[in-house]
Amino acid sequence: MNEKEANNQTLIKSINDIIELICNINFIIGGINSGKSTFCKLIENQWKYSKLYLIIKDNTEWDTIEYKEAIIYTQSEFFKQETLEKISKNSLIIFDDFIVNPKYTDMFYNFTNYFISHSKLTVLICIHTIFKNNLYNVILSNSNFFLTYSNINK
Repeated sequence: MNEKEANNQTLIKSINDIIELICNINFIIGGINSGKSTFCKLIENQWKYSKLYLIIKDNTEWDTIEYKEAIIYTQSEFFKQETLEKISKNSLIIFDDFIVNPKYTDMFYNFTNYFISHSKLTVLICIHTIFKNNLYNVILSNSNFFLTYSNINK
């Protein structure tokens, strides 16, 4: 390793040295098996948070033994006023393979417009597309985007 490479390694200690993820909505967009969940797991290890919340459809992507400290919800469990009010400040919330159920659209907008900023939450949302999931207005107003790609399915 030359001196320039050594200096570059010390400049970037975490992903937050590159982009501000904390207290923000971050969309990870990509196809099936493109690395969205893996990207979230890598990011999750980069900083300290008070609690980790996983909003998932099933446990196939997330080893619940490895994430035993995580509080795990389905979308229907999470988008209740009493649940949102219990979220700890400075928490990390990961929505994996997320599509807003029309039943919870109002609660989702309430969550993104109020709870994230007031509770200093960091949110990672893994989605397959930005157009067919009722998230377009949220995406336009407050987001970072990360695109993942894999040619594994070709």
